[in-house]
Amino acid sequence: MSCPNCHADVETFVDEYRFNIEYDREYLGTPKIVQCQSCQFYYCNPMPDNEKLHHYYSSIYRSKGRSHWFDQNSPPQPQMRHKSYISTLTRYIKPSDINLIYEIGPGPGEVGSLWKEVAPHATVKCSELDQFSSSTLKARGYQMVESSAEIENQADIVMGMHSLEHFSDIDYFFELVENAIKPNGLVLVEVPNCPFNGDYKGRTYDSPHLLFFTQETLQNTFESRGYEVLSSSTEGASFKKQFHLSQIWKNLFGNWKPDQPHQSGANRMASLLKQTIRKSLPDQIFEGLRTMIKGHNIQTDDEYFIHNRPDSWLIRILARKK
Repeated sequence: MSCPNCHADVETFVDEYRFNIEYDREYLGTPKIVQCQSCQFYYCNPMPDNEKLHHYYSSIYRSKGRSHWFDQNSPPQPQMRHKSYISTLTRYIKPSDINLIYEIGPGPGEVGSLWKEVAPHATVKCSELDQFSSSTLKARGYQMVESSAEIENQADIVMGMHSLEHFSDIDYFFELVENAIKPNGLVLVEVPNCPFNGDYKGRTYDSPHLLFFTQETLQNTFESRGYEVLSSSTEGASFKKQFHLSQIWKNLFGNWKPDQPHQSGANRMASLLKQTIRKSLPDQIFEGLRTMIKGHNIQTDDEYFIHNRPDSWLIRILARKK
């Protein structure tokens, strides 16, 4: 296959593809990770079948008992990283000037909850394959669209947070953006930082990601498609911390199968316990307890506000449509 980024045909083998959940081989196949010798971009070869990939993200990815499953009665709440997205964007656009936001792959839509507070007048639309997230997204004010063409180039902001790396075709991702964004509109994208010639080589797993960016290749991806890059930075926890978390997830979920969702009972119990504690404690005590627990999290709040460390595991780019 040709490079998904520049379409050159010269590639070299980099590494074997590593799985988080073994069952996902049914949908992702057994690809290798290769690097384009023209633009230095890393990607999977071969790519999964598109129909299988569509079914995977609509019906498997957030199935009960998997790592991204959530209790729809107690969906994930916005964390500091979601607030940092708003911080990045509002350096370049006033909240009062935001009328339409389009998000690609928002999952349960934590950012949408924040837009209600920051720009309550704005309309938030999205494209999301996952059937398990649809009711939560609607409850959080998202309008789901079948095609980004429905937005007719009216979006002031297009967001793709941890979604681009899941695509098998970069051009299709940018087609979604191009259909939605208005001239001079902003695009915010965050993806994992994947220097295979450096710290990323020690990662725990790759799945289900199909595209692997470095800060340089992500910036080149935007600039080669006519976007002005306004900011480019590394963000988040260190590789060491993230790989530790990844190993925990693999230990918990690696043997998941649809007929044996081992973790669903544990997840349900944890969710019920959280709800019980939340209802029984006064707000002040609950917030104090949560703050105390946060001190033991893998990622701390300040890691989303300290930028450009060489060992940060995320890349964030903000670009403007020329």
